[in-house]
Amino acid sequence: MFHLLAIIGLAAAAAYTHHGIASIAQLFIEDREADARFFRQLIQDNWDGIATIPSEKKQILISNLDPELAGSDVRAMRDLMLVVMYVFMATLAAQTAVSAAKIWRRRNERDAL
Repeated sequence: MFHLLAIIGLAAAAAYTHHGIASIAQLFIEDREADARFFRQLIQDNWDGIATIPSEKKQILISNLDPELAGSDVRAMRDLMLVVMYVFMATLAAQTAVSAAKIWRRRNERDAL
């Protein structure tokens, strides 16, 4: 019974941690997207005022400030953290289930004697 409660506790902890990681990552993503939009607009508004940079390099700079790509590294890191967390939680749940099965088998063997 205790093992089942431990596995349920692990599932609850995983859900709570998933929510925390997702919400923190979303804040970083929104911040990066806002920065990219701001700097992209700043460059577009001052296009003629940036005379020292050639026009093709300005295009490259504008393409690098795409808000869709701005948070891609944070998204990848968030996904990796979630995968690692779920693998860890699954390992703990499997270990708990195996130990519960061993205890149950030993009790049955002892009771059979």
